[in-house]
Amino acid sequence: MSGNKKLMLRNVLGAALVLSFAAVPAVFAADAAKTMYVGVGVGQSEIRDDFNCGVLAGCNADSKDTAWRVYGGKQMLDLLAVEMGYRSLGEGKLDYTGGSNKRKAKGLDMTAIGTLSVTDQITLMARGGLIRWVVETNADSATGITPLYGIGAKFGLTKEIALRLDWERLKDLGKYTTTGKSDYNTWTLGAMYSF
Repeated sequence: MSGNKKLMLRNVLGAALVLSFAAVPAVFAADAAKTMYVGVGVGQSEIRDDFNCGVLAGCNADSKDTAWRVYGGKQMLDLLAVEMGYRSLGEGKLDYTGGSNKRKAKGLDMTAIGTLSVTDQITLMARGGLIRWVVETNADSATGITPLYGIGAKFGLTKEIALRLDWERLKDLGKYTTTGKSDYNTWTLGAMYSF
């Protein structure tokens, strides 16, 4: 191959390489369109196991309250998203003869979510992750990090807006020696916006 042909081939390959690198951000930007999202959900929490009257006289236990969560996330792949959220699990109450006890819980969570599109509008979800929680009672408080898992579904109304239903189990919130330790079940219904 002559020197001119080598030089021309090198210039063409160099230009193609430069153009392909220049196109990479546009390809990723197009792929990343509508993969970031934010949302809010409101529903109910229920304190499980270690929140009952036991032997307390004249006791009434209320282990359910309003729960809410705000979150943001990114759909990384067709089958995988990552999400971070802040939630309030409300307040459980024990009213008994001579007194009462309240237990409030809230936390910051991070989860990986497996997603499976059933139709263009319906997506099923399964999640697993960790929650950094704070549990407060009348007399004490505790913090910690424990696992959570859950399932859910979303229904797309438009490309940007979807309704979402989530059920989650948050494991071992609280400490036995100070606040009591319980699992929490939550369900929330809400909306999310993708951008």
